[in-house]
Amino acid sequence: MKRFVVISPELVYCPGAEVRTCTLDDLPQMIDPRGAVLFAIVPQAVGRVLATERTLDSVMPQQFPGANSFRAEPLETNVFQVYVATDELLTRLRGMAREVSVVPYPAAVRYVVNSLETSSEGPSLRERTRVFLASIATDLKKASAPERVAIDCLGEDYLITAMRGQEILAVRLVHGGEPAIELQRTLAGNRMEDPVVLTRDEDLALELKAQGFTADVADVGGDLIGQTGLDKILGLRFLTDIEVARERARETRRRGATMVAISLVVLIAAGVACGVFYGGLNRANTLNQRLNENQKARAAQLAALYQERYASLARKESVAVREELFDLSIALPPQVALVSLQKDSNGILAVVERRAGAAPFSRFDLISALAASPFFAKAKIKEEYEGHLVRYLLTVPTPSPDQPPTGGAAGQPQ
Repeated sequence: MKRFVVISPELVYCPGAEVRTCTLDDLPQMIDPRGAVLFAIVPQAVGRVLATERTLDSVMPQQFPGANSFRAEPLETNVFQVYVATDELLTRLRGMAREVSVVPYPAAVRYVVNSLETSSEGPSLRERTRVFLASIATDLKKASAPERVAIDCLGEDYLITAMRGQEILAVRLVHGGEPAIELQRTLAGNRMEDPVVLTRDEDLALELKAQGFTADVADVGGDLIGQTGLDKILGLRFLTDIEVARERARETRRRGATMVAISLVVLIAAGVACGVFYGGLNRANTLNQRLNENQKARAAQLAALYQERYASLARKESVAVREELFDLSIALPPQVALVSLQKDSNGILAVVERRAGAAPFSRFDLISALAASPFFAKAKIKEEYEGHLVRYLLTVPTPSPDQPPTGGAAGQPQ
């Protein structure tokens, strides 16, 4: 793949060719139309744009109006480095060969300068020359965004590329003139204090050092500083309309695939969470059912135990009179009638009246009749008279705790 650096329409640098420089009109004679060509161009403008990824395409034409093409790269959050090239130049270059790639030359210069700094051993030139020049705070601030200037000598012309960190501040083509003066103008125009100046020309480096600049010779291959970095910045090549459409479609597919992947992950996570939740709920329901069954079984066992241990005590403490009433109603002879029956903690009290016109009846007849009663066999009988009416008060005291109960399951009275 042949490589060319298009500085201007009147100056094109041809690495490896017998004639190192030519014009843009003479360039087709040096190119095989069936081959692949890589053009590095000096952009019409280089700047920074404040925008988001969504609004970048609409902001660039407003900031750089005209029939231009753009290539942007992110610098910071919502800050982009933009390279501007005219559509006329790009169309002309793409028509020279079947496979043409056009990249911004300042990006190649930045790549080479960065590789020089990362590959250098020991203290850098900046650190060696600034030991006694600035405070620690200033050094830390500048170390985060170092200032550098690259000067390419093109005969009597100079190409000056100013950089701060990863940002390209300016690219100037100087025709003749004093390089030190043009360098000072570049520094003043971009508010650069004391940048490191790199060049391939040793004489120029010595001249700049003599005038107080921090200059050094760039140890890179080729005649231009960015020449070895042209293949490394193909990701920043200017795109045609078809390539832009393909890139946007690829980006859309990538975002769609990302959203689908995220949706699948969320769906799987939700399914796992639902499975864990409902699994825990089923286990809780099963455990709850088992506990309820155990509780009912324990309650039945406890009820049986209560019935076994406290039946006699509950019967003794009961104030119900169903059995006593039945027993007394069948034990009384026909000469008397039951008036009332009352049972409390003190015992049982029954009131019996002799029927009017009944056969002769005495207290001893009542005692004899109640002798077979399990509840009233030992009842105390008291007679009350009210005219011709005779009442019998039957009193059965509550048995003591050490005395076995009478009646019902307790059997016959003692």
